[in-house]
Amino acid sequence: MTKIALLSWSNDGMLAEASNLLIMLITGLAAVVIPSIYTYVLLFRYKKSTDKKLANKWFITLILGLQFASLISVVLGWMFLFGEFILPGNDGADLAQILCITFIVLTYSFTATWYLLMFLVPQYCFIIFEEDKIGILGAFIKNEKIIKIIDDEKTKRVYINYLEGRTTLKKLSISKSLVLGQFFVETAPEFGLKIEQTNQLDFFKEKLKEIKLGSTNQPKAEVKETKNKEDSQSKEA
Repeated sequence: MTKIALLSWSNDGMLAEASNLLIMLITGLAAVVIPSIYTYVLLFRYKKSTDKKLANKWFITLILGLQFASLISVVLGWMFLFGEFILPGNDGADLAQILCITFIVLTYSFTATWYLLMFLVPQYCFIIFEEDKIGILGAFIKNEKIIKIIDDEKTKRVYINYLEGRTTLKKLSISKSLVLGQFFVETAPEFGLKIEQTNQLDFFKEKLKEIKLGSTNQPKAEVKETKNKEDSQSKEA
Protein backbone atom coordinates (compact mmCIF):
# COMPACT_ATOMS: atom_id res chain seq x y z
CA MET A 1 0.00 0.00 0.00
CA THR A 2 1.38 3.44 -0.97
CA LYS A 3 1.95 5.83 1.93
CA ILE A 4 1.75 9.59 1.80
CA ALA A 5 4.93 11.45 2.64
CA LEU A 6 3.45 13.06 5.73
CA LEU A 7 2.73 9.67 7.28
CA SER A 8 6.08 8.19 6.29
CA TRP A 9 7.91 11.16 7.83
CA SER A 10 6.02 10.68 11.08
CA ASN A 11 6.96 7.01 11.08
CA ASP A 12 10.60 8.05 10.72
CA GLY A 13 10.38 10.41 13.69
CA MET A 14 10.00 13.51 11.51
CA LEU A 15 6.43 14.50 12.47
CA ALA A 16 7.51 17.90 13.81
CA GLU A 17 9.21 18.84 10.54
CA ALA A 18 6.25 17.64 8.48
CA SER A 19 3.92 19.70 10.68
CA ASN A 20 6.07 22.80 10.15
CA LEU A 21 5.94 22.30 6.39
CA LEU A 22 2.18 21.90 6.57
CA ILE A 23 1.85 25.19 8.49
CA MET A 24 4.09 26.99 5.98
CA LEU A 25 2.04 25.64 3.08
CA ILE A 26 -1.26 26.72 4.67
CA THR A 27 0.17 30.18 5.35
CA GLY A 28 1.67 30.37 1.87
CA LEU A 29 -1.60 29.38 0.21
CA ALA A 30 -3.49 32.08 2.11
CA ALA A 31 -0.77 34.66 1.39
CA VAL A 32 -1.02 33.94 -2.33
CA VAL A 33 -4.74 33.41 -2.91
CA ILE A 34 -6.32 36.20 -0.82
CA PRO A 35 -4.15 39.12 -2.09
CA SER A 36 -4.35 37.73 -5.65
CA ILE A 37 -8.16 37.83 -5.53
CA TYR A 38 -7.96 41.38 -4.15
CA THR A 39 -5.67 42.34 -7.05
CA TYR A 40 -8.13 40.93 -9.61
CA VAL A 41 -10.96 42.90 -7.97
CA LEU A 42 -8.94 46.14 -8.21
CA LEU A 43 -8.08 45.48 -11.85
CA PHE A 44 -11.72 44.70 -12.61
CA ARG A 45 -12.79 48.00 -11.02
CA TYR A 46 -10.14 49.79 -13.06
CA LYS A 47 -11.41 48.20 -16.26
CA LYS A 48 -15.00 49.22 -15.46
CA SER A 49 -14.07 52.79 -14.53
CA THR A 50 -15.20 55.46 -17.00
CA ASP A 51 -12.85 58.14 -15.62
CA LYS A 52 -9.67 59.27 -17.35
CA LYS A 53 -7.14 56.53 -16.77
CA LEU A 54 -4.05 54.74 -18.01
CA ALA A 55 -2.52 51.37 -17.12
CA ASN A 56 1.02 50.06 -17.33
CA LYS A 57 0.37 46.74 -19.09
CA TRP A 58 3.96 45.56 -18.62
CA PHE A 59 3.79 46.12 -14.85
CA ILE A 60 0.39 44.41 -14.57
CA THR A 61 1.68 41.44 -16.57
CA LEU A 62 4.67 41.18 -14.24
CA ILE A 63 2.47 41.22 -11.12
CA LEU A 64 0.03 38.65 -12.51
CA GLY A 65 2.90 36.48 -13.73
CA LEU A 66 4.53 36.45 -10.29
CA GLN A 67 1.18 35.67 -8.68
CA PHE A 68 0.67 32.76 -11.07
CA ALA A 69 4.20 31.47 -10.34
CA SER A 70 3.47 31.73 -6.60
CA LEU A 71 0.24 29.77 -7.00
CA ILE A 72 1.89 27.02 -9.07
CA SER A 73 4.73 26.75 -6.53
CA VAL A 74 2.43 26.43 -3.53
CA VAL A 75 0.27 23.83 -5.34
CA LEU A 76 3.38 21.77 -6.15
CA GLY A 77 4.47 22.15 -2.54
CA TRP A 78 1.16 20.63 -1.43
CA MET A 79 1.54 17.81 -3.96
CA PHE A 80 5.00 16.86 -2.72
CA LEU A 81 3.92 17.09 0.91
CA PHE A 82 2.12 13.85 0.05
CA GLY A 83 4.90 12.90 -2.31
CA GLU A 84 5.10 9.09 -2.05
CA PHE A 85 1.85 8.99 -3.99
CA ILE A 86 3.78 10.68 -6.85
CA LEU A 87 7.28 9.36 -6.11
CA PRO A 88 7.02 5.70 -5.05
CA GLY A 89 10.03 3.77 -3.88
CA ASN A 90 12.36 3.67 -0.91
CA ASP A 91 13.75 7.15 -1.51
CA GLY A 92 10.41 8.67 -2.51
CA ALA A 93 9.69 10.29 0.86
CA ASP A 94 13.13 11.93 1.10
CA LEU A 95 12.95 13.32 -2.44
CA ALA A 96 9.38 14.50 -1.84
CA GLN A 97 10.49 16.33 1.30
CA ILE A 98 13.30 18.09 -0.57
CA LEU A 99 10.97 19.11 -3.40
CA CYS A 100 8.31 20.26 -0.95
CA ILE A 101 10.81 22.54 0.82
CA THR A 102 12.09 23.82 -2.54
CA PHE A 103 8.62 24.83 -3.70
CA ILE A 104 7.84 26.45 -0.35
CA VAL A 105 10.96 28.60 -0.72
CA LEU A 106 9.96 29.50 -4.29
CA THR A 107 6.43 30.36 -3.16
CA TYR A 108 7.61 32.80 -0.51
CA SER A 109 10.26 34.27 -2.82
CA PHE A 110 7.78 34.96 -5.64
CA THR A 111 5.18 36.26 -3.20
CA ALA A 112 7.61 38.60 -1.45
CA THR A 113 8.61 40.05 -4.84
CA TRP A 114 5.10 40.98 -5.96
CA TYR A 115 4.19 42.14 -2.44
CA LEU A 116 7.09 44.61 -2.56
CA LEU A 117 6.13 45.84 -6.03
CA MET A 118 2.49 46.38 -5.06
CA PHE A 119 3.23 48.13 -1.77
CA LEU A 120 6.29 50.18 -2.76
CA VAL A 121 5.35 51.32 -6.29
CA PRO A 122 1.57 50.88 -6.72
CA GLN A 123 1.51 54.03 -8.88
CA TYR A 124 3.36 52.10 -11.59
CA CYS A 125 0.35 49.82 -12.14
CA PHE A 126 -2.30 52.34 -13.16
CA ILE A 127 -3.53 55.89 -12.54
CA ILE A 128 -7.15 57.05 -12.51
CA PHE A 129 -8.12 60.72 -12.42
CA GLU A 130 -11.48 61.26 -10.75
CA GLU A 131 -13.17 64.58 -10.06
CA ASP A 132 -11.79 64.98 -6.53
CA LYS A 133 -9.09 62.31 -6.20
CA ILE A 134 -6.35 60.32 -7.88
CA GLY A 135 -6.58 56.53 -7.86
CA ILE A 136 -3.67 54.10 -7.85
CA LEU A 137 -3.52 50.37 -7.11
CA GLY A 138 -5.26 49.87 -3.76
CA ALA A 139 -5.46 53.54 -2.73
CA PHE A 140 -6.86 56.98 -3.47
CA ILE A 141 -5.30 60.40 -2.83
CA LYS A 142 -7.85 63.17 -2.35
CA ASN A 143 -7.03 66.38 -4.16
CA GLU A 144 -7.52 68.36 -0.95
CA LYS A 145 -4.73 66.33 0.67
CA ILE A 146 -2.22 67.11 -2.08
CA ILE A 147 0.21 69.81 -0.93
CA LYS A 148 2.27 70.18 -4.07
CA ILE A 149 3.01 68.33 -7.30
CA ILE A 150 6.59 68.83 -8.42
CA ASP A 151 8.17 68.30 -11.82
CA ASP A 152 11.83 67.86 -10.89
CA GLU A 153 14.07 68.39 -13.92
CA LYS A 154 17.10 67.11 -12.01
CA THR A 155 15.67 63.65 -11.31
CA LYS A 156 13.37 63.57 -14.37
CA ARG A 157 10.49 62.53 -12.14
CA VAL A 158 7.15 63.97 -11.11
CA TYR A 159 6.34 63.89 -7.38
CA ILE A 160 2.96 63.95 -5.64
CA ASN A 161 3.42 65.34 -2.12
CA TYR A 162 0.40 64.78 0.10
CA LEU A 163 -0.70 64.55 3.72
CA GLU A 164 -1.85 61.32 5.33
CA GLY A 165 -3.76 62.29 8.42
CA ARG A 166 -2.81 65.72 9.79
CA THR A 167 0.95 65.55 10.18
CA THR A 168 2.30 62.68 8.04
CA LEU A 169 3.90 63.91 4.82
CA LYS A 170 4.15 61.33 2.06
CA LYS A 171 5.13 61.29 -1.59
CA LEU A 172 4.70 59.25 -4.72
CA SER A 173 7.03 59.56 -7.67
CA ILE A 174 6.70 58.56 -11.32
CA SER A 175 9.46 58.66 -13.89
CA LYS A 176 8.70 61.04 -16.74
CA SER A 177 10.39 58.59 -19.10
CA LEU A 178 7.42 56.26 -18.59
CA VAL A 179 4.14 56.67 -20.46
CA LEU A 180 2.39 56.83 -17.07
CA GLY A 181 4.56 59.78 -16.03
CA GLN A 182 3.88 61.65 -19.26
CA PHE A 183 0.16 60.90 -18.91
CA PHE A 184 0.14 62.30 -15.37
CA VAL A 185 1.93 65.53 -16.34
CA GLU A 186 -0.45 66.09 -19.26
CA THR A 187 -3.66 65.18 -17.42
CA ALA A 188 -3.25 66.66 -13.92
CA PRO A 189 -3.90 70.30 -15.01
CA GLU A 190 -7.23 69.22 -16.54
CA PHE A 191 -8.41 68.41 -13.00
CA GLY A 192 -7.15 71.64 -11.44
CA LEU A 193 -3.90 70.15 -10.17
CA LYS A 194 -1.00 72.55 -10.60
CA ILE A 195 2.46 71.17 -11.35
CA GLU A 196 5.46 73.25 -10.29
CA GLN A 197 9.03 72.90 -11.52
CA THR A 198 11.33 72.96 -8.51
CA ASN A 199 13.67 70.76 -6.47
CA GLN A 200 11.78 67.95 -4.73
CA LEU A 201 14.44 67.22 -2.12
CA ASP A 202 14.63 70.82 -0.92
CA PHE A 203 10.84 71.16 -0.81
CA PHE A 204 10.35 67.90 1.08
CA LYS A 205 12.94 68.79 3.73
CA GLU A 206 11.47 72.25 4.30
CA LYS A 207 7.92 70.95 4.43
CA LEU A 208 8.84 68.28 6.96
CA LYS A 209 10.40 70.92 9.21
CA GLU A 210 7.33 73.13 8.82
CA ILE A 211 4.94 70.31 9.72
CA LYS A 212 7.01 69.21 12.72
CA LEU A 213 7.30 72.78 13.95
CA GLY A 214 3.57 73.29 13.51
CA SER A 215 2.69 70.13 15.43
CA THR A 216 5.08 71.15 18.23
CA ASN A 217 3.74 74.68 18.56
CA GLN A 218 0.08 73.80 18.24
CA PRO A 219 -0.47 72.63 21.86
CA LYS A 220 1.28 75.76 23.18
CA ALA A 221 -0.90 77.96 21.02
CA GLU A 222 -4.03 76.23 22.31
CA VAL A 223 -2.92 76.72 25.95
CA LYS A 224 -2.16 80.40 25.31
CA GLU A 225 -5.52 80.93 23.62
CA THR A 226 -7.34 79.30 26.56
CA LYS A 227 -5.45 81.46 29.04
CA ASN A 228 -6.34 84.64 27.12
CA LYS A 229 -10.01 83.68 27.15
CA GLU A 230 -9.92 83.09 30.92
CA ASP A 231 -8.22 86.47 31.48
CA SER A 232 -10.81 88.30 29.38
CA GLN A 233 -13.67 86.59 31.20
CA SER A 234 -12.23 87.52 34.62
CA LYS A 235 -11.89 91.17 33.54
CA GLU A 236 -15.51 91.27 32.37
CA ALA A 237 -16.62 89.86 35.74
